[in-house]
Amino acid sequence: MNTWLGHGLAFVASGLYFSGFAFFKSAAAAMERLDGTRPLHLAARVLASGLWWSGVAFMFVGVVFQLAALSRTGPETMTPALLAGLVVLLAVARGVFKERVTGLEWLAFALLFAAGVCFAQATASTWKPPSPAALLAIATASFVLPVGLFALGDRQPAGAHARRLSGIAYGICAGILIGSGELSLTLSVRHGLDWSLLTSTAHPYLFVAAVGLGVVQLQIALQRCRMVVLLFVATIVAKIYVLLAGASPADPSSWTSGAHLLAGTVLLVTAFALVPRFEAAAPEAARAPGAAEPPRPVSRAGRARAG
Repeated sequence: MNTWLGHGLAFVASGLYFSGFAFFKSAAAAMERLDGTRPLHLAARVLASGLWWSGVAFMFVGVVFQLAALSRTGPETMTPALLAGLVVLLAVARGVFKERVTGLEWLAFALLFAAGVCFAQATASTWKPPSPAALLAIATASFVLPVGLFALGDRQPAGAHARRLSGIAYGICAGILIGSGELSLTLSVRHGLDWSLLTSTAHPYLFVAAVGLGVVQLQIALQRCRMVVLLFVATIVAKIYVLLAGASPADPSSWTSGAHLLAGTVLLVTAFALVPRFEAAAPEAARAPGAAEPPRPVSRAGRARAG
């Protein structure tokens, strides 16, 4: 009974998170262009937005529900229920923001969901909290990798050659950070939610730092990308990150876990390969009303007649 209740609480938490991101998306549309290289400008614009704080309120309530879920079940069994909350994301993105999903993206989403379930199955009986040394390595990587991905993998031409990003790179970066925060939340519950948690462990501080940076990256990305692709990728990456962080070698006589890990990896890579890094270029007919027609080249004969 407690497990089913935990699954229900996890689903509600996931739905609250995506509802909060809907407020973030609306707030982003009303802000000047945000840039991570201008942290003071970024903080001033974000913190001055009432819509953004409304989103924070939803996120906070979602954390409360997820804490309650974690007290009744583990991340390895709770992951499918959290992933089921993606239906809320699809509904909000389509119903509120009129975002369309292509057939190729539907296929990629299905593969991503299946990959998350495979990783959950692979760690169902072997998940355990990482050691302090492993946690330090994981936490370090969770901050270094997003910076590297942004610096090296997310450059794009500007000006006339600028193209709109699909959100894959942003989603991976933010997903790693959010996953690190969720891992810290899980370890906090296992330690015990009391005052000693603040003085004897780094879990609450890692949670605040990782989730804070992840939300900031997503806030920037919501100005540049469709919400549905961005958050679908970030959610799957975050859940898989938590599962792999606590994965331990299975019984050598059991091949099931290895098969699930291999299948999950193949599905994940295939899904990422299906979604282009950039959105498709807008058709010629979709040029904004009143936009100037681009100059047409003039032949030599035409210039002679004009002369």
